[in-house]
Amino acid sequence: MFFKGKLWRKTSGEIIESLNDIPKIKNGKIVIALSGGQDSVFLLASFLELKKKFGFELFPVHIDHHLLKEDQLYKKIAIKIGEKAGVECVVLKALSQKKKTNLENWMREERYRLLEEYRKKIPADFIAIAHHKKDLAESILLHLLRGCSLTGLKGMATKRGKIIRPLLAVDKKDIETLMKETNFPYYNDKLNYSKKNTRSKIRFKLLPYLEKNFDPQIENHLFNLSKTAQEHQRWLQKEVEKLVKKYTKNDQDQFILSIKTFTKIDPYLQKSLLRQIIKKLSPTEELSTSATQKLLYWINQKKGGQLFFKTTQAKLQKGQVTFSKRPKIWTKPNN
Repeated sequence: MFFKGKLWRKTSGEIIESLNDIPKIKNGKIVIALSGGQDSVFLLASFLELKKKFGFELFPVHIDHHLLKEDQLYKKIAIKIGEKAGVECVVLKALSQKKKTNLENWMREERYRLLEEYRKKIPADFIAIAHHKKDLAESILLHLLRGCSLTGLKGMATKRGKIIRPLLAVDKKDIETLMKETNFPYYNDKLNYSKKNTRSKIRFKLLPYLEKNFDPQIENHLFNLSKTAQEHQRWLQKEVEKLVKKYTKNDQDQFILSIKTFTKIDPYLQKSLLRQIIKKLSPTEELSTSATQKLLYWINQKKGGQLFFKTTQAKLQKGQVTFSKRPKIWTKPNN
């Protein structure tokens, strides 16, 4: 249809392996995030190639941020790609940036918000994003530089909630080579070439330096590290669930933990247990490494009182810690 040859057989095998790990992917309705850049066009073309095998129903969506003078061109390219592919590309207009926040972070959050709204409207099963192996390597290095736990070594997951990333095992160079075989138009996002932020410095300076001076296979090594970290996380999740059931009492949206029994648990599992309790109370809250260490130190001191986090709180009294959601009256978090 669009691709052929040995390289496509290799690349499609990598994509199929990733898709097979996603539950309920067959016959699924998939929203394709189509910026009009090379990676997103390749994602759409790949899914069209695999449509017969998986029974996909595809819904390409382009987000118009109306910030750059090139945005109108990007929109036209996305619409043209949809026409060439035989599927309509829906254009959604982003809200104007109101707060003085990092532009790229705001654009990313707005994209995900609009994509999720559209997914619910269809309704579709998943939103497919075109992150590939180089993006994964950049994320892991970024997490390392900022200081991360083993969880940060996962980088990005193939599936997280309704977001899927089926290209994480695919080399960027392979995408570039395969796209030369097609007549699809695409653009090079000027923001991707900005060298001001940390991720861009990793992309254009650190990663090329590591490839040239240490090991040209660094991306593959980081990809394998990500897979190992994810396998470890899956095992840890099961173990921590056992600890939650064994050592805590769930009472009216509260988790009560005995300090005496808690101190008998391995220190590594203690931290994981605390994070899991918080996540059960508030699925969107991720305790940072420093917040987890502060909480652990506070429990071991046994001095009583309360700790407040973003959406949760912990209260220590009479030899036990009670975890609950934070009251609606705002209290400054300790992390």
